[in-house]
Amino acid sequence: MGLYDSLMKSNMSPDAKTGVLDKVFEGIKSTGIEQVKSHALAAGHVVRSAGESVIVAGALAAAHVELKNGLDVAITLPGQSGKGAVVALDGAVAALGLIGSVALSQHEVGTDLRNAGNTGLSIFTFRKTFAFLSTKKKLAGGIPGGTFAGEGEEAAVQSVRSTVVDPVVTQAKRMAR
Repeated sequence: MGLYDSLMKSNMSPDAKTGVLDKVFEGIKSTGIEQVKSHALAAGHVVRSAGESVIVAGALAAAHVELKNGLDVAITLPGQSGKGAVVALDGAVAALGLIGSVALSQHEVGTDLRNAGNTGLSIFTFRKTFAFLSTKKKLAGGIPGGTFAGEGEEAAVQSVRSTVVDPVVTQAKRMAR
């Protein structure tokens, strides 16, 4: 209240004091309302983006469970015999979403496509990085620490075994290097 007290004790005319107070309160009022609007709008964007991620990730998870080879889909072109190409479904979602977001950047759907593409890219990157690093660790004689539901009982057993340190096995691995 120091500003108010200073203003009231000043030798300004009452009309000038009222004008100053009006300006101060108008600034506080408009700033407060704008901040609330800004936060509400940001919260809406967060909810929308998170919802889109949940939908895309859920659809890819369902496809991974239901498709014969999970998200890596074998494609054989008509008239082609033998083994076709393998397309990563999550990678395709990423490419289509990100390219579509650029192509339709002037439209509201561009943001939705960008969010879908980012989600697909995140899942693709996680899957392929996990596959690479876990294969590398297995080839070095190690056991990957993380497993996923549906990987089979042996993977779950190996995951439990990896938490138990056997000094004989540890020494054998050192000697093998």
